[in-house]
Amino acid sequence: MWKFWKLTLFQAQYRKDEEARAEGKDGFLPENLGDRLLEDFRNYIGADGAVRGDRKEDYELYVWFVENILSSVNYEVTLRKCKEARLRNQRDIVSRAYKPSDEAFAIMLLVNYEKRWRNLVLHPTKSRSALNSGELYATKYTSSMRGYSKLSWKQEGIEEFNRWIRDIVELRKEAKTGRLLEECVERTISGRRKSRVKRRDHEVIQVLPTMGGDLMRELEDLDQMTASV
Repeated sequence: MWKFWKLTLFQAQYRKDEEARAEGKDGFLPENLGDRLLEDFRNYIGADGAVRGDRKEDYELYVWFVENILSSVNYEVTLRKCKEARLRNQRDIVSRAYKPSDEAFAIMLLVNYEKRWRNLVLHPTKSRSALNSGELYATKYTSSMRGYSKLSWKQEGIEEFNRWIRDIVELRKEAKTGRLLEECVERTISGRRKSRVKRRDHEVIQVLPTMGGDLMRELEDLDQMTASV
């Protein structure tokens, strides 16, 4: 269910972007989403604690990443931690709820699936053969054609995952790329949540994702592989 839920969120945003482009406007998600997100990752806050004018668009991409990709990693655990942190009025929610390995894994998921997600919007198909081996739907670090594998990620992807864990640990230590950024993100998300509640004039039943099975085992395996890092 997790992969379909993420795909649905990506599809919804990408279709909005396509409609905007058809009207001569800019879309929200750039074509090189992964590259843009990871360029100077987490570095959007100035010395005054506010979002830098030259990094506003990249900051918004990070907020989107937190709400739409990171939020699904280890979902049941991290949702509880988010709620607990908000009850305590703690503002650095990302560090409180998500381990560096969670954030690194969310990065890897986006980088791995971005091309596939985008082309499933532009070139939808139900062909199992195309999804398994078609170049349009190829993922960067995983493959459904490798047969049974305890860990389906390529070695290159595992190494990249480990590198991002180390980088995120260091980024979270610095105020501008850590606490100040996360406090700003929480203000942005909370403000939008309040606006949505005010606009809501009827009960909405929200379908939440569940995490489990192979993806949880992959997370556990990746965490174990980084224990000695």
